[in-house]
This record gives sequence, structure tokens and C-alpha cells, in this order.
Amino acid sequence: MLRNFMLPFVVVVTTVSGCSRDSDNLEGMNTISAALTTSPAFLQAECDEFDGPYKMRVHRQAANERDMALILKAEQTRADRQDVEKAIVDDLEYNPKPAENDDLWWYSEFDGMRIPFAVTENALRYYVDLTKSFRRADFSGAAGMEVKRSEFEYTATCMFHRHVSLDQRPYSSVYVVTQRLYFHEYMDSLAALTIDRERHVIFDESGKLVTVLGDGPKSVTVS
Repeated sequence: MLRNFMLPFVVVVTTVSGCSRDSDNLEGMNTISAALTTSPAFLQAECDEFDGPYKMRVHRQAANERDMALILKAEQTRADRQDVEKAIVDDLEYNPKPAENDDLWWYSEFDGMRIPFAVTENALRYYVDLTKSFRRADFSGAAGMEVKRSEFEYTATCMFHRHVSLDQRPYSSVYVVTQRLYFHEYMDSLAALTIDRERHVIFDESGKLVTVLGDGPKSVTVS
């Protein structure tokens, strides 16, 4: 029987329109791009592997190096630790003891699998590694229960907007990185998990972080 596993729900309403700018030379973007695009996280993450029962796709769509640098900068933008710790405390079914140096991108678990608070590079790495472990028939990341099939997909885009409304708030002359993370795993008709998250990271024209929208506890579907 399908049941909804409702975590505290936060709604983010977005309206996006605009186009990518190829000609702008943002201060410091070339240096940021060179550093980030050679990072281990970037090199290992890009993939398109949809054959077999454990599917995985990671794709960043960027018109130029500046856009790619902003996408990777968004992935490295962590949620405020105190906000995540509060969400953990509020989740009565989850009581971990995270280390002080942990990047707390998750705030809950279901059948041993983490539920994201924020879509960061470590969240991305977690689901990539989890999928790879399933392919090796290693189900320790799912509390030792066999996962018959799974699907992980991550996409990220960067767009420049002269004017845009996000979460009912107007912004002008900003770059918006949109990150989408989807994860589904199926054990049997009474054990399945679906996560679908979207995050918007907003930068000004110089590449400075303005704000992050979409982090926080969200509903997931389990059976």
C-alpha cells in the first residue's frame, strides 16, 4: 500500500525567463572556472549511464566557462549548518550525531538513504556513489536491503536575467543557477523512495552570491 511520508514542507514558487549572456567578462570568473573545472568532484560527476537497473545521469548545461564556474560555485554553496541541525531536531524519526566537520546537506533518512536539505556537491557525490554501490550489489547504503532498481538524475543550468521573479520576490541583473535532483529507488511494492528537489542559487553580475532558494525540509514519497 502506498503511503505518503511527509516531512515538513516548504513551498518555493518560481517564475523564470531570460537568456544566457556569452559576452560578459565577470571579475574573477576565469580564475574560478579554472580552479573548479579541475576539481575531483567535477571530473567524476559528469555521466550518462541509463542502461541496466541502476540508472544515473549528471549533466551541467553551460554556454561558456563563466556559466560553468557559477554552476560549480552553486554546488559548493552549503546550507547554513544551524538551519540543518534545527531540521534534524524537528525530525522526530531521525536522531544522528553528525561530526562537526560534516557538510550537513541532509537532514533525514529513509531505509538508510539520506534525504537532502540542500543540493550541494557532496549531495551529488553521495547519490553517484550510492548508485555505483548498487551496481556492485552492495546495499549497505540502503540498510542492507536489496534495491531492485534505482534512478538518479541531476541537471544544472545557468541563465542571466535582466528581470526575474523568484519566490515572489523580484531580482534584477542576476545569474540564476537552477539545480534539479531526482532520485528513485525500488525494493518492492511496499518499499520505495522518491526524492525530487529543485534549488535556485542567485549571483549578481560580478559572481557574488545573492541568495539561495529551495533549501530546507521537503516532502518525499515512500511506500
